[in-house]
Amino acid sequence: MNAARWLALPLAALTGCTTAVSSGPRLLSPDLHVGVLEQRTAFELDDRSGAPVADEDPPRAAIDTPKKQRRRRGLFFLGIGAVGVGVLGVTGFGIAGRVIQERVHDGYDEGSLSRDDVDRLDSNGDLMNGLAIGSAALGIAGIILGAVTYGIDHARCGDLPPRRKECGEPEDEQGLAEHP
Repeated sequence: MNAARWLALPLAALTGCTTAVSSGPRLLSPDLHVGVLEQRTAFELDDRSGAPVADEDPPRAAIDTPKKQRRRRGLFFLGIGAVGVGVLGVTGFGIAGRVIQERVHDGYDEGSLSRDDVDRLDSNGDLMNGLAIGSAALGIAGIILGAVTYGIDHARCGDLPPRRKECGEPEDEQGLAEHP
């Protein structure tokens, strides 16, 4: 305890000296100033009504090749499948764990459990808990994979989300626009 005080005293003194010696914030030298402040921020003070007119058309969203879109579609449905397996696993293994818990409870109430039965039911219960946790982790990973893939596909004008106005018409395998 005494050594900690002797260590804290010089550290506090160094901190105080450093703070007292340091000056205020350093300002830029005059040769580094660019223009006058009101000239640099004139666009903020513009009183014209209406939206600013763009000189160019907005850039089109990036459109991927059909092969990349098929790959993303596959990853999306893989994520959805993982969510389904995770939900079924959590439900099934949770029910199985509850059944094992009831067997243990009933066995204790009746007094019919042997030490081997308790050990077997305990290991089966631990297995069901582990499988339920693994299924939940698989389901969460599936949700993340599906959501990220869907978002990327939306940003790149893919086939999963509804078509956006910025994406234009869908293209076929040769890159030609489809016409109904």
